[in-house]
Amino acid sequence: MEPFDGLAENHIEYYRYLRGESPRPATKLVDCRPFVALNSLAYVSSGTITPIPRSQVTLTRDGKDQKDYLAVTGMGSAVDHFLSRGQWPGAAGWERGRGDVVTPADLGRLDGVLRSMAGSPG
Repeated sequence: MEPFDGLAENHIEYYRYLRGESPRPATKLVDCRPFVALNSLAYVSSGTITPIPRSQVTLTRDGKDQKDYLAVTGMGSAVDHFLSRGQWPGAAGWERGRGDVVTPADLGRLDGVLRSMAGSPG
């Protein structure tokens, strides 16, 4: 398969819509609501942001596009662990235990959680 640039493809599809070549954009804002809600609930569930140790981060450069990327040692297994066991990555071996169990009713807590994570007063 050829390389896929989701951002570029989304723009191309939107331009097709603007030119009348497509009946609707590939993605409307309403289509993103479940994704945004899921990420918001992840923040509420986690309750904190754990810094990734510098020793686990390397900078790589894509030779074709000349873009810089960060690679994190163990990120794939941490994501798999989170998805299979519901445990958040943390400074101590990528496991710090389960986060809070949340539901869409908890979305109203997002602002306070984010302020707390940023160290801002509520």
